[in-house]
Amino acid sequence: IIWDFDLAWGLSKENRGFDHEGFVISEMSQDLPSFWLDLWGNKAFQEKIKKRYIEMRLNILSNKEIEKQINTIYNQIHLSTQENFERWQIIGQDIRPNKFHFKSHEKEVAYLKEWVFKRLSWLDAQWAN
Repeated sequence: IIWDFDLAWGLSKENRGFDHEGFVISEMSQDLPSFWLDLWGNKAFQEKIKKRYIEMRLNILSNKEIEKQINTIYNQIHLSTQENFERWQIIGQDIRPNKFHFKSHEKEVAYLKEWVFKRLSWLDAQWAN
């Protein structure tokens, strides 16, 4: 769900959202609809995930493309983020559910890139072998 992205991408201390390894779906089974667990446990579904992941890593999910997209978005919103953080002085503050408290927006972006590349490397080990 789109509004749960604040609990992902290496940010959240809840449900180990900061960890680039592991599948949260298996750790949160009590909170999920039963069909998700059935789907996740389905061998044919798992094979399709692996196949699609390998295809996507060749282009849209390549490290080069991911970094390009992050940089493009960063460049588009950079001036707005300066105004945002002047108005909402949250840089370096303890904000739930964040595990980390960065001293600048640039440091947050650098962390995001590092986390995403570690996550993709871990996913490669799970699905691309």
